[in-house]
Amino acid sequence: AFDSLRLTFNLVPSLLDQLDAYLNGATDRHLELSRMPADSLSQALKIEIIDSFFAGNPTQMIAAYPRYQQLYAKAKSGGTGANLASLFSSSEIRDLQVWSNLSWVDPYFHDESPIRNLIAKERYFSEEDKQALLDWQIKLIGRIVPVYRQLMESGKIEVSFTPYYHPILPLLCDTDIAREALPSIKLPKQRFAHPEDAELQITRSIDKYAALFGVPMKGMW
Repeated sequence: AFDSLRLTFNLVPSLLDQLDAYLNGATDRHLELSRMPADSLSQALKIEIIDSFFAGNPTQMIAAYPRYQQLYAKAKSGGTGANLASLFSSSEIRDLQVWSNLSWVDPYFHDESPIRNLIAKERYFSEEDKQALLDWQIKLIGRIVPVYRQLMESGKIEVSFTPYYHPILPLLCDTDIAREALPSIKLPKQRFAHPEDAELQITRSIDKYAALFGVPMKGMW
């Protein structure tokens, strides 16, 4: 939005690998639970969802949305286990599945479809509503690297990388180097020194950068 502003974004190659994995069908427990039809959940699955789908900050990410806050208050009402699960209808569980994902969407994207419609609808979501949101999340992941590349090619930003798995390279080369800064530091009895791994971390990062952006990397953090 500001043509005169110049920024450098630093990315971690192993994180980009994780994003690629989602684009190629990888999943996680939260996503698996989110995709499950609310009408066919076992009691154990309902309990797992109620226990784990309020992971956002209660003030900033739950209370900001009245329906999510209502579900949160119900979950904290004092019931536990099967008793608590019995208080939640399939419709409420589905709303919780939606809001547990929707609350993490940055406001920057609130005007996009289907996000705009879901926020306005607020409750009584359908399975189709839910799947549209989860599919949108995966599509958004696919937009990340192309946007960075577009902005870099236009000269508005630069992109740097860390070593591949973001290790602290001096310690990877030799853990005893920590004594240069902290002479009295207590270190593991077995010294760790693998400069060859540090070199590989750099080489793999350089190769990943060239593959994604089509140009040599200018800087590394």
